[in-house]
Amino acid sequence: QEKQRIASLQEEEESQNLEAEEKHQAQEKAEERIRMMEFEQKRLDKEHKVALAEAQKQAKIAAEEEKRRVEVQQQKQLLEEQLRIEIARHNEIAESTRKTFLHISATEAEEKRKAQAEAAERIAILESG
Repeated sequence: QEKQRIASLQEEEESQNLEAEEKHQAQEKAEERIRMMEFEQKRLDKEHKVALAEAQKQAKIAAEEEKRRVEVQQQKQLLEEQLRIEIARHNEIAESTRKTFLHISATEAEEKRKAQAEAAERIAILESG
């Protein structure tokens, strides 16, 4: 009986040792999985940080490009308005010049007509006299 009790205790001890070893191995595997997950999380955090920085950089570039586009559009509108003003001014000058030329031409024509009429009158006086 004593031998059976000793054998039973030894079996129980071996069973407990085996169970403890299995628990130890399971704990080591769990700790290894945790380390791997932490490593993966750090890697993902770094990737996310890099991606976020790139996205912010691209957003800044896009905002600067939009700002330049708006500035160019405003400059274009300003230049178009200046061109319209310059064309209108040029047209006013041309019209004024044309009117002045027509006035001068009309005045010269009237003066020539008067001079011809006076000359014809003098010729008529001389011929009659």
